[in-house]
Amino acid sequence: MFEDFRLRVFVTLVDQKSFTRAAAALGVSQPAVSQHISELEKNLGIKLFDRQRGEVVLTPEGEVFQRFAEGILEKYSESEVFFRHYPVISVKVCSSGEIFDYLVNHVLADFLLTHPEISFEQTLLEDDADLKISFSPVGNRKGMAELNCHPSPVFAETQLWKTINYLFANLL
Repeated sequence: MFEDFRLRVFVTLVDQKSFTRAAAALGVSQPAVSQHISELEKNLGIKLFDRQRGEVVLTPEGEVFQRFAEGILEKYSESEVFFRHYPVISVKVCSSGEIFDYLVNHVLADFLLTHPEISFEQTLLEDDADLKISFSPVGNRKGMAELNCHPSPVFAETQLWKTINYLFANLL
């Protein structure tokens, strides 16, 4: 995974509350953790932690920076999921034509641009489908519907399904 390791060090230090424990969790030396935090503080022009006996505590500025750091690391993770390599595959989807067209042409459009090795094929046979997709009403809320995705047992175990499920949850 690509990411700014200094951000990973920062978030780990926040979690571990100790330079020594953060170093152990990251598999690096304690001086390396100190150096990364010092670089961050110098580059940002702020103090991120108050160093107390055996423990570190976030400063108010550090608390604000924590939200940015966690958000950036999450975006790195999302991009890794999005651009992961997959084998050539055709996913058979059982759904109405409207749902199929909307999901494939709109929701998954960017994903499919970056993954020409993957294609989606509509099928009307539920037993032949890798993925069954439908909409159902949300309780008694008029006009509201939720997406229902049911992967086949085999497809449910694939990384591609995990990525598609993530995209549906975050793009719809």
